[in-house]
Amino acid sequence: MQGHQAFPRLAGGMLVSTTLMLGALQLWGSTVEGVWCCFFVFNVSRLAFGLRHHFYDGPIAPRNMRKAKAA
Repeated sequence: MQGHQAFPRLAGGMLVSTTLMLGALQLWGSTVEGVWCCFFVFNVSRLAFGLRHHFYDGPIAPRNMRKAKAA
C-alpha cells in the first residue's frame, strides 16, 4: 500500500487494527496465550485491510485493471 501511496487508507487500517488489538488486550491480555491471540487479532485485521486494497480498492485490483484496459 505504501508503494501505491495509499497512505490515508494505510493509516485508517492501522488505526482500526490497533484499536482492535487494544480491546483484545483488555479482554485477554493477562496471559501469554492471550497476548499472542491479541497479536493474531491485530495481524488478521491488517491482512484484511491489505487484501481489500489489493483485490477491491487498489489500482491493480481486477475491476480497476479492467476499467483501465477499457478506457
